[in-house]
Parts: sequence; structure tokens; C-alpha cells
Amino acid sequence: LLGLYLIIRPRRARMAPAEPGESLAMLRVRPLPGAWHRFERDLKPGVGGVAPTPSGPTRGRRARRMVGAGVIAGSTILLVVWLAAPLIWIAFASTQPPSALAEVPPRLTANLDLSGYWRSLTDPEWQGAAVVSVTVTVLATFIALVVSLLAGYPLARFRMRGTRLLLLSLLATMLIPPIALAIPVLFIVIELGIRDTILGLVLVNAAFWTPILIWLVRSAFVGVPTELERAARIDG
Repeated sequence: LLGLYLIIRPRRARMAPAEPGESLAMLRVRPLPGAWHRFERDLKPGVGGVAPTPSGPTRGRRARRMVGAGVIAGSTILLVVWLAAPLIWIAFASTQPPSALAEVPPRLTANLDLSGYWRSLTDPEWQGAAVVSVTVTVLATFIALVVSLLAGYPLARFRMRGTRLLLLSLLATMLIPPIALAIPVLFIVIELGIRDTILGLVLVNAAFWTPILIWLVRSAFVGVPTELERAARIDG
């Protein structure tokens, strides 16, 4: 920006040529014909009776932006298809008879078979597993979210010693493969006496989710202006 200002700024030492019938007072008021005024004149459409036409670099930048937007849109579509295709295939395959899926390649038919869903919903073992999964998910999310809120707000609002080291430590824990922590976590669970219990699953899942949630919650608090928070405190 400083270089652009030095290039296009008007030079005060230059004298503007006087027009016929123009006095000295009018000459002082009239702006100098510097590069800045020529730059403003070029930005205004239709100045001088000639409509501006896009130059070569402008068309090139526009073309590059269009190509970039097309590449981003195409990549997004491919990513969505790549992520959603297995789920869509599972949904369709779950309603097909086994004979249609046993063929190579699999053949999709219009005969929808929903008996598998009914057997799963009425199976006591599946119902118990579903209750355990929902309980573990809700409790682990609640615990991880509470801890993340209590840790993310001070990290976002207060300047404390060791904040950067703590954030790097949380990031380092997310880089560790979960399989490498399986045996140490198993020994800890056995020592606490919560093996094969819902409490053990809740604590383990909450411990794995908390670091990433702290980063997300801290980013959310940083995005809120401090002026808005001060105004809310004044308003009570």
C-alpha cells in the first residue's frame, strides 16, 4: 500500500498549466494533474465520452478467478460424492434382497425389503447396544463440552504464562495415533475398576474429544469481539 501511494500520489511541487480565462485563485483551487487524479479519472466509467473497456490484465484476472471458482466447485462436488457415495450405497443395499447383492456386479431391483430393519429394531440385544451408544455419546459430549468451555474461555480472553505451550501440548495429543494409547488406557481403566462399564467408555471418549473441542471453543471465543462482551457486562 505504501508503494502504491508513492507511485500514484500527486506531487505538490508541480504547477498546473492555466486554462484560458482562468485566474490565479481558480488555479489554486483546481486539483493538480497528478497520477492520483488520472487514476480516479480512469476508475470513473464514461469519463471523456469514452466507455472504459476491460484491459488485458483485468480480463486475465477475471478468467483466473472463474477458473479458480470452477476448480473449487468441482473439488467440493467430488469430495461430497466421495464421502456420501458409501452411505448412499449402504442405504440402497440394505433394502435389497440377498440374491440381488450376491450377483457380480450387484444388481439393484425395485423390490424393497425392509425386514432387516424390523429385525434389528425388535432385537433386544440391538436395543441394548443402541441405548449404550446413545448414553455414552451424550454423556461424553456433555463432559467434554463443559471442560472445553471452562478451558477455552480463559485461553481466549486472558494472557497467561504457558498458554502457547498448553495449546501446543493439546495439539500434540491429537497427533498421537489412538491405537498407540490403547494399552495404557486399558491399564488405567483396569486400575480404576471401570472395565466393561459405561463410565469407562464415557471417560475415555471424553478424554479423546476434549483437546480438539478446546481448540474449537477457543477459536469461537476469539471470534467474539471483546467490546461486545464488555457491553453485555454493562447491560447486566
